Amino acid sequence: MAELNGPWSFHTGDDPAWADPEFNDSSWSRIEAARSYEEQGFKGYSGTAWYRLRVNLPQWNGPLALEFPVVADSYQVFVNGRQIGQVGSMPPHESVVLASQMIFPIPPEIDMQAPLNIAVRVWHWHRFSAYEGGGLEAPPRIGTLATITEWQQTQKHARYWVETDATISLLANLLTAFAGLALFALRPKEREYLWFGAAQVVWAVQVGLHIALVTRTVPFLAMELAIASTVGLAMILNVEFFVTLLSQRKRVLYWSAVVSAMLLVFTLGPSWLDWFSDAQYSTAQMLLEFIYGACVTAMFYAGVRQGNIEAKLLVAPFTFSFVCNTIEPLMALPIFDRVAWLRAFSARFDQLTSWPFPFRTVVLAGDIAMFSVVAVLVFRYARSRTDEERMSGELAAARAVQQVLVPERIPTVPGFEIECVYEPAGDVGGDFFQIIPLSGCELLVVIGDVSGKGMPAAMTVSLLVGMVRTLAQTIKSPGEILSAINHNMMGRTSGGFTTCLILHISDDGAVTAANAGHLAPYLNGRELHIENGLPLGLASSAEYVESHFEVAPADRLTLLTDGVLEARSANGELLGFERAASMSTESAARIAAAAQRFGQEDDITVLSLTRRSSCSEGLQMVEAASA
Repeated sequence: MAELNGPWSFHTGDDPAWADPEFNDSSWSRIEAARSYEEQGFKGYSGTAWYRLRVNLPQWNGPLALEFPVVADSYQVFVNGRQIGQVGSMPPHESVVLASQMIFPIPPEIDMQAPLNIAVRVWHWHRFSAYEGGGLEAPPRIGTLATITEWQQTQKHARYWVETDATISLLANLLTAFAGLALFALRPKEREYLWFGAAQVVWAVQVGLHIALVTRTVPFLAMELAIASTVGLAMILNVEFFVTLLSQRKRVLYWSAVVSAMLLVFTLGPSWLDWFSDAQYSTAQMLLEFIYGACVTAMFYAGVRQGNIEAKLLVAPFTFSFVCNTIEPLMALPIFDRVAWLRAFSARFDQLTSWPFPFRTVVLAGDIAMFSVVAVLVFRYARSRTDEERMSGELAAARAVQQVLVPERIPTVPGFEIECVYEPAGDVGGDFFQIIPLSGCELLVVIGDVSGKGMPAAMTVSLLVGMVRTLAQTIKSPGEILSAINHNMMGRTSGGFTTCLILHISDDGAVTAANAGHLAPYLNGRELHIENGLPLGLASSAEYVESHFEVAPADRLTLLTDGVLEARSANGELLGFERAASMSTESAARIAAAAQRFGQEDDITVLSLTRRSSCSEGLQMVEAASA
């Protein structure tokens, strides 16, 4: 295998006759293949140019081939006037294909005894002139096809070795994407896991495209659009993840980051359009990346000020990543080449370590931030599971409390037929009721509703029921009972309140009622107008004035909680007072079932009491049932 460094004959312009092996190129310039033509006197030239070289071949066994390491940008290769290969498309339908280490077998019918005349027609895109030189940038090689192929494989392995950190990032992105989506599958209501998993999938695609870009022959424009789109989408998904994770509102920082990510796609993507100069495109990209990184970092600092634990854990790695991503584009400034210590810093920053494989600082910073997020998400998941287990324990305790406090069996009261239905909206409700028989046919009826749900409501209910049962042993006045309860509840609840209605019913059907903000009772389908006081636990000075009415034999007295009236249909209509009044003559079971069918949203409790003809008759029926 031989290296063809030249000097090569070189000429700008385009003429098909320059591929002819008999063409006289003695007047052409002489340049080396190890450097671009822009570095050898043709600065700023873009368009078509030709290289020519005459090669005297040694005696080699086997078919021969040419290997071209790097050529900017599209090119055709001719041997003795015959085209043997092409990369990209040439004018007038030019296109850019990014390729390296292309092998072009030399057809066996070409005379290998005579000198070979190699001609290379190159086309250099003007959009690339600010970033790289044109034409040959490394010497081609000639040798047997087997030797050239083996050499190419060795160089491919070397390129893969240089991109080891990118390969590790690809695997890390795929692993973290799986972790995020798996956590979302376990907790589908917590969208932060979905946004993180989706973002990591897109980042994995972006890293895969980068690896393909430096190791495969790919069309430049399609690859640039794909990379720009994936970068923009991943950045937007990341912002959505951050704002969800940190429980922040979508305000200036969020929208600034999203807009900068979207604009970045337009500066990365359509760079083949001559809207702006290369310097303007580069400046815009640097500015937008800085704005995006600054907004994301500021979101974490805002989360720290708000006391968010996730923000406190992530602010350091994301600040480090932001600083690294800010420094990287600045190292392209000329000062980093002119000052020795800055040049050394730039080299070390670009490649943090070369053992056991090359690793770049920016990649390391990104990986640290990424795995920090995974650690925080695992911590968040574990914390959520702990909270759920604690809440589950509280819920079980609340259910146990409620099962004790809500009567499973209605006591027998001689003068009344009593029905009770309790249908909580959730596992543990806030409604409560008590039916306390006194002497003869006398009884105390209590119904109420505690604001809130779960264990706090259950504990408040237990407090109320305990006080009612204790007070009922010595006090028969509903107003006095409510006043005593209200006094004892002051300062013992966490900002909630309780409605409560207490009825004292005498042997002769006389009813004394006191109400603390609860729904009035219904008598034979008619709502009774009774005095109403403040709910319990709101004001220590609250007074509960008693009202009086009669329940005649065969009268039906119905007590409800607001879960009946506030039942809501699919179209948003409430059951309301009129329907409740019309249903109040039905049995407790039918009223509760009707409210549930209409659309239950809150706890439903219905108490129905029907007075028998006389207390003595009720006593006889009870004695007969006992016998």
